[in-house]
Amino acid sequence: MKIFSPHPNLEPKYEVTPVELFFDLVFVFGVSQLSHHLLEHVSWRGVAETLVWYFTNLSIVNVIYGSLTGPVIAWLTLEAGSIIILLGAQVIAEYELISLNFAATNADTPV
Repeated sequence: MKIFSPHPNLEPKYEVTPVELFFDLVFVFGVSQLSHHLLEHVSWRGVAETLVWYFTNLSIVNVIYGSLTGPVIAWLTLEAGSIIILLGAQVIAEYELISLNFAATNADTPV
């Protein structure tokens, strides 16, 4: 398949194969399942299960991405860390909302 290039003398160095696109799709699906699992199991056990799943699947990254394994693992670690931080922020916000609602309902109660 000929790829249009603004420089006709330069040949494209790399073309993405359907197998690579399939593995990318599978990995995106896996990360979405990981985040859903973490949202459904908001506990230390849920975090541990999520991290075990994450680190057991990092060995597959080397097979799929080859020389790009380092940047891919760094990106996925940042992504997992940001999910955990955002989940923690949401839990803190919910506790603050509960305490504000409790204070508002008990404001008229004499101490």
